[in-house]
Amino acid sequence: MLLSLVRNLTEQGSITTTQAKAKELMRLYDPLVSRAQSGTLNDRRILHRTLGKRDIVNTLVDQIAPAMSDRSSGFTTSTVVGKRRGDNALLVKVSLINMPEQVGSLKKPVEVKDAKSKKSTTARHPVPMKSGSGSSKRGSKKS
Repeated sequence: MLLSLVRNLTEQGSITTTQAKAKELMRLYDPLVSRAQSGTLNDRRILHRTLGKRDIVNTLVDQIAPAMSDRSSGFTTSTVVGKRRGDNALLVKVSLINMPEQVGSLKKPVEVKDAKSKKSTTARHPVPMKSGSGSSKRGSKKS
C-alpha cells in the first residue's frame, strides 16, 4: 500500500492521505530520491527493484531528482487539509518541495495545476438506459 503511495506521489507530485500514512510515506520517499540523485545504472536497478515500474523510476531519476539537486534531504512537505468525514481521521496533503514543471510518468505526462487556475467545468451527461433490446418477463404475456 505504501509503495502505491510512493508511485502516485512520483506521478502526480502531491497526494492526500491520512497523517499516519503520510509520515511513513515521507520516511520511505526521501531515501529513494537521494538514491535517484546519483542516477547510476546500479541505483536505477535498485529503484526498479523497489518500485517495480520502469516509467516511475525514469520519472524519478530524470525529472524529480534534477529538480531537487540542491537538497540532500527533506524532499517532501506535509500540510494538514482537514478531517475525513466518515471516521474523523486527520487528512494531510503530501507534496514535493521543488516540483518540476511537468510531473507524471514519461509515458503519461501530467501538467502541474496552479492554485490560481479555475477548475474546468465539464457537463455531466447522464448514462442512457438500455432501450427495449431484451424483452422483460414482468408484465408481458405471451399467448
